[in-house]
Amino acid sequence: MTRTTILRGAAVIVASLGIIVPLPNGAMARTQSTTNAAATGLTTHSATDTTVNSAGQLVATALCGPNQHVVSGGFKSPDQSAAVVSHAVSGDRWTVHLYPGNSTSLTAYAYCSQQDGITKHEHEVAAAAGPTNNVAQATCPLGQTLVSGGYAFVSTSDESNSPTYRDFAATPRKWLVMAIFSNVPANLEAFAYCEKGVTVHVRSTMSASIPSDSHGSATAKCHTGETLLGGGYTTTPTPDWDNTTGPDIFYSASFRSGALSWTAKGHNYSNMAGTITAFAYCEA
Repeated sequence: MTRTTILRGAAVIVASLGIIVPLPNGAMARTQSTTNAAATGLTTHSATDTTVNSAGQLVATALCGPNQHVVSGGFKSPDQSAAVVSHAVSGDRWTVHLYPGNSTSLTAYAYCSQQDGITKHEHEVAAAAGPTNNVAQATCPLGQTLVSGGYAFVSTSDESNSPTYRDFAATPRKWLVMAIFSNVPANLEAFAYCEKGVTVHVRSTMSASIPSDSHGSATAKCHTGETLLGGGYTTTPTPDWDNTTGPDIFYSASFRSGALSWTAKGHNYSNMAGTITAFAYCEA
């Protein structure tokens, strides 16, 4: 199923918006903070949750300031966790749902601006049970440029053993998400956020090889004079949930780590080594 929506309350060049999914009953962010990101003209807003809800998840929602609109978002948690939702809500906040594993906290980030106007294009696929690597791709229409994207698991089951291996721009018009579902039936949704008349540069950095039962990270950086809008990540070589032919990396963080930098972190549970590539999406 493919849908197109004109968004109001997004950003002039918007990164990483996603499906609007209601929070589980009783779930809420426990703390809220705001810092300025003057170097880029965006503000960074964060919220932290330390209490696991009845679904076994940590859920944090970061809210933009008054009259601001969410541009992008991210998350950070200690090692050995798995985020199944990371997306915008109502155009002015960013929510993340994460199975904590050994973690004790989740911080969600919303990167916000007073500008607005993008279109959201989403595509939903029925998921197959692991070890199948499920792929969903959302595509911008001709004449528009992909500025970022997002994803969401649509499932009522426990997906704590379900990593999202890839969440990045596969082409200038296509956002790709690859994920495992440990329980089905379920759906995977990908979202492409698109703008006319913009130029987005993709910067990337690959990590060192991550051996079995180890964690690693990669940080991509925009060039001087560019504006960091958002980011993403991918796993190489082809991931393998069965842990025999490829890496099995669970991502615990994907966030703006500096004025020009985007960082992705994960833990490799496979017997095979692999790498993380982080992406920064930058406006000239």
